[in-house]
Amino acid sequence: MNGMTNGVFLDDKRFWPIFGRAQVLDVPLYMHPAIPHPAVIEAYCKDYVEKHPGILRAGWGFTVETATQGIRLVLSGVFDAHPRLKSSGIWVKGCPSTSGASATGYAAATAANLSETPFASTFMSPPAGSFPIRLCCAA
Repeated sequence: MNGMTNGVFLDDKRFWPIFGRAQVLDVPLYMHPAIPHPAVIEAYCKDYVEKHPGILRAGWGFTVETATQGIRLVLSGVFDAHPRLKSSGIWVKGCPSTSGASATGYAAATAANLSETPFASTFMSPPAGSFPIRLCCAA
């Protein structure tokens, strides 16, 4: 799944049937990294794109895009509407590394119990990030 489709964010209610189906099937969803929205590129990266085009992709852009989509999903209530989806997980590059800080900030802002925040069991590392390249590519 991409974070945006034709300029529409993944947390839009039109896409919620996908989450419902994943919950029924008890399967994880993989959110594929994408280049950030043009407004984000303009605000944060425009001075560096020409000399460092990789900043928009795996260099940084993919992390920004998928982490942003992940937080939007949490705040939209999609995991409240599909509570078993949490156990299936969403693979989001960038979220596992920031989920502790995000969970703490979310809990403080909402007076929630830290273990009950959507960050506690929602995000998982992508499979490609779990194995050294040499193991994935070995003959």
